[in-house]
Amino acid sequence: MPKDEKLEEIFEKAEDVATVTKKDDDSMEFRFKGGLIFENMAVPSNNEKTVSAPEPTPAESSATQEDEFHIPETFIIDEKYNTPPTPETPTTIFKTYVPKFSDICETYRMKDDPRPRPKVEPKAAPSSEDAKEEEHIDPIAELEVEHSDAVTVKVNGGRGDAEADTLNVFKFSDRVATESGEKEERTVEDERAEIDKLLLPEENTLEPEPEAVPEPEAVPEPEVAPEPEEEEPKNYSIPDPIDDLRIIDYSKAPKETHKYKRVDPEGVNEESKRSGKKKLGSVEFNTQADRDAVKDAFLDSALSIKVRLVAMAVVAVLMLVFENIIASPAGIEISGIIIFPGHYGVIDCFFAAAMLFIAGPEIVRAVKYLLIGRVIPEISLVISFLVLVAYTAIMTIGGVVDAPMYGLLFGIFAVVTVAASHYRVNADFTAFKVASQNMEKQILDRKLTRTLHDENMALDGVIDEYKSRIARIFDTAFVSDFFKRTTRVSENSLSALLPMIISLGAALVTAILNYFLNGGITAAASGFALVFLLSLPAFSILIHKLPYYDAQMAAFDESSTVVGETSYRSFSSVDVIAFEDTDIFGVDDVSLRRMMHYGDKKYMEKAMGETSSLFAAVGGPLDVIFRKTLDYRCNPATDVVIEADGISGMVKENHIRAGTEEYMRRYNIAIPDLAGKRDAGADATKIMYASENGVIYAKFYIRYSFSEQFTMLLPSIKEEKIIPLIYTRDPNISNDLLKALCAGSDSMRVMKKYYTLAEDENKVYERISAEVVICGNNINTLNTVLITKKYAKFADQLTGTELYATVFTAGLSAVLSVFGVSAAIPAFIFALWQIAWCLVLRITSKRAFPRVSIEEDNS
Repeated sequence: MPKDEKLEEIFEKAEDVATVTKKDDDSMEFRFKGGLIFENMAVPSNNEKTVSAPEPTPAESSATQEDEFHIPETFIIDEKYNTPPTPETPTTIFKTYVPKFSDICETYRMKDDPRPRPKVEPKAAPSSEDAKEEEHIDPIAELEVEHSDAVTVKVNGGRGDAEADTLNVFKFSDRVATESGEKEERTVEDERAEIDKLLLPEENTLEPEPEAVPEPEAVPEPEVAPEPEEEEPKNYSIPDPIDDLRIIDYSKAPKETHKYKRVDPEGVNEESKRSGKKKLGSVEFNTQADRDAVKDAFLDSALSIKVRLVAMAVVAVLMLVFENIIASPAGIEISGIIIFPGHYGVIDCFFAAAMLFIAGPEIVRAVKYLLIGRVIPEISLVISFLVLVAYTAIMTIGGVVDAPMYGLLFGIFAVVTVAASHYRVNADFTAFKVASQNMEKQILDRKLTRTLHDENMALDGVIDEYKSRIARIFDTAFVSDFFKRTTRVSENSLSALLPMIISLGAALVTAILNYFLNGGITAAASGFALVFLLSLPAFSILIHKLPYYDAQMAAFDESSTVVGETSYRSFSSVDVIAFEDTDIFGVDDVSLRRMMHYGDKKYMEKAMGETSSLFAAVGGPLDVIFRKTLDYRCNPATDVVIEADGISGMVKENHIRAGTEEYMRRYNIAIPDLAGKRDAGADATKIMYASENGVIYAKFYIRYSFSEQFTMLLPSIKEEKIIPLIYTRDPNISNDLLKALCAGSDSMRVMKKYYTLAEDENKVYERISAEVVICGNNINTLNTVLITKKYAKFADQLTGTELYATVFTAGLSAVLSVFGVSAAIPAFIFALWQIAWCLVLRITSKRAFPRVSIEEDNS
């Protein structure tokens, strides 16, 4: 068939879907029904050859609707060339590489710069004249304009311009505005009518109001809050507040606004300010106004103990000189003063009585605990004095002139007893300085894990739910029950009695052996006194006070404290600590490494803004980095739905989703770059997609990491079998991510929160009875819990050491007494033995709880 006839046949077939127009220059114009126009199609002659153009690809056909198509020699009408392109996923990809997110925070700004304005109550639309005046109103007076009237006042000394010589003065009045917007001055009749209206409200309500003059809304008078009534102190529990627990609600404000904010003391009692000095622990610390009085009581008690320690040291030195110089055989021979046999022992007993009198407060405290059925090591001081008095009486009655004197051994017990009070009071004072700070503090509660359903499910398979205890963080303004916790002693009655029983049994056995082997009651009494005073370890009085003091000082360096000795032991059972995701992943720990935008470049700003609004409603580390990029200029999204691996919400009538690849596929959202890099479960860089109305338009590469301090704590946490539990709404934070960050260790868990930030109970309790008080960060919290664990282990080790020292010393002193070797050994050698054990305890306790200076930590 000739080419002309073939072309005519093509034209005839094309008339079904297009209109063909032949122009004067022998060209054809095809106007298809779909809207495509093809022109400049010259009719080929017999001598010319038609060059067939390559068939367009689908990507080129969907790129634009205005491209020029070249018809090939054999033109076949196909449906895909006649229909508009389907809204498939655009294939144009723009890549943006971000080395670190902090660079974006400084350089990236939105083109429109939409800064959100504060929300105000909806009011009637202003007129055009009012709108013009509104532009000149001071923004500070924006909230006052609603209840104020604008009055035009002439200003003298102007430039002569009518507009320049007037000012808008806003006054709070009850003037009625007319429909034209002008203000009418109030007359005496208006004021009387208003007074009558207030006096007779029922009659005035029956009268119809004129439609032209609407009544202005009355400004409500500020309500005067009634004075708070004094309530009896109650035992508050966490985290289930009882009905009468007053709560300061900060749920509408961001958490950073009230962190470490100073709190005005509530229930200020002027009488407590003028009460002057009070006895330490006599009155509970109930209000912030009592802080100065309690602090003065602590200082007075510490000063009193220091004075008694100095007096005790002076008496101990005099006793040392007397026993080893004056009352020695050489001293007696030189002086030749012998009033009656054993008179030197009586004088030594008087020195001991003076030391017992100086330690009077500790004796009274030990007797009070004994009356309520508790035995504390300080009671051994009374028993030692009774043994010394009985020994002196037997030696005096028996007429022994050169009897050994053991008063210095009793003096060591007395000095150690007062020193134990010194460490205890200073440790309590350190706890008071942290717990009584006039600011919002954080406390740790202690709950059985099995009583918390969500946390127990998240920790399934990691802990023993029947033994595990979890600690959660709460905010409070005041820590109550301070002295209720500090007055409790951690000593067990059995552990305190056991060394006394061992020493007393060894002393009785030695006395019996001496009575039959060495003969006489005096030999038996000498052996009993030596074995009991030497085998009973003096450091048993310090065995709980020294670790308590050193642990408190170590916790103080962590801006934390543990209230009371017993709290260290009870809180050491905690093996799970719950944190918010922002506490673990800070600003420097999460960074946006790369962004990929699909489609037009304008989607970059849109993707950042909408994604930022979405995460502003749920919080977390992604909220921090996205909102910081936009300079905190976005409003939270609405209708937010949180799932384990994704978040969705409405932002400016657009449905936005952000989450993992699995999350997008679950909602049938196509992923454009299937050949691209997938999210690896063991990788710390997570891939997150963002979609708008079912079409993906952004892809984010987010890098997660732990801080250096937290990474250094991971081995200690694993060794102590502590599991950090992270509350999060971030779709990228999962157990796989934590396992990758912990180098394969399964020592952390994630618990998802399926409610928004506004629904979160971000509250500050007014007063809470707490064991652990934190004024620092998550590192301080973990270190404080580690200190409690270390305290419990160290106390158990000291208990074993105490029994070992008691048994060993009892056997050694019994052998020396039975074989008569003890008479040749000076008494101060035995005193040095007791002092050596106390020094060993001091050194080991200080090494067990090393202090971290602020200068070293900052460096």
